Amino acid sequence: MSYYFYLDNVLMPVAPSALEVKVRGKNEVLELANGGELPVLRAPGLTELRFSLLLPNAPYSFSQYPDGFENADRYLSLFDRLMREGKPFPFLVIRTLTSDTVMRMAVRLLSYGSDAARLLTGDANGRITTSHARALLRKEESGEVTALSDTEMNVTLEQYEITEDAEKYGGDVSVALTLRQYPEPGKTVVYTREA
Repeated sequence: MSYYFYLDNVLMPVAPSALEVKVRGKNEVLELANGGELPVLRAPGLTELRFSLLLPNAPYSFSQYPDGFENADRYLSLFDRLMREGKPFPFLVIRTLTSDTVMRMAVRLLSYGSDAARLLTGDANGRITTSHARALLRKEESGEVTALSDTEMNVTLEQYEITEDAEKYGGDVSVALTLRQYPEPGKTVVYTREA
């Protein structure tokens, strides 16, 4: 199985080996006068996601670069911008059953020129971006890529830690990220206790 991670519509060069998803419950327990307990059920808290990424400083065969190799600084700049802006951004994980990827389909299409990409995606610039990934997946008729499942949500970057370890990573960089779900406006439900 293959994983493809996008942060703010940017494909990460190496997908993490693990993704930790934490859904916090916010239920309470009230003590009754007779010594019993009564659960007060509440909506769950915001989902938290944690994972670590390898950011290569050299092109490897297992890395993914739809627009050509970019070193770790490109992605570290992205994380810095996301942290400074303090705005929600899209997070997408595509899981496939084969080694082919949606972006590799895009690269094949781009070899036919931007007109083919423009026709397929409707993008006036003929660029294929993450937002087109799901459409490309649905339009792929050859059966080379089979979607297993997707994770798609708006998130905020809560923190990230950069590790440079010559023995472990050589000249590459590892980054541990913590994201938090950002609820869509108008879809927040407020629960109150009844009197």
